[in-house]
Amino acid sequence: MTGWTRTVTLPAVTRTDLVRYAGASGDLNPIHHDDDYAKAAGAGGVFAMGMYPVGVAARVIADVFGHDSIRQFRARFEQRVWPGDRLVIDVRQVDRADGVRRLELDIWRAEGSRAARCWASVIDDTEKEDTHA
Repeated sequence: MTGWTRTVTLPAVTRTDLVRYAGASGDLNPIHHDDDYAKAAGAGGVFAMGMYPVGVAARVIADVFGHDSIRQFRARFEQRVWPGDRLVIDVRQVDRADGVRRLELDIWRAEGSRAARCWASVIDDTEKEDTHA
């Protein structure tokens, strides 16, 4: 069965989000929180870590299916995410077989460019079927 979809629109990314993510991930590169440093490096300003949009997409999957159900998750980065960007995460089920759902996720910046693309495999919990069928 394919066809299950979900779209989640997140609040605008803030510098506080980036600092919190930096602390949680250990990525303390000042290019992600210090404007002067980022501009001196030619970036035009601070921007999110590449894993930030992927992390929030993984959180969407975990919120729906549960952390323990995720068996595989991979990503391809395409565009930088900047403070003020609103991320839209489109999730599509592309296959469901042998107790596993395969999902594709597109992470869009609200202005229209794709920030990242992800693929996930999750255990299909038939007891929770009604909540995410």
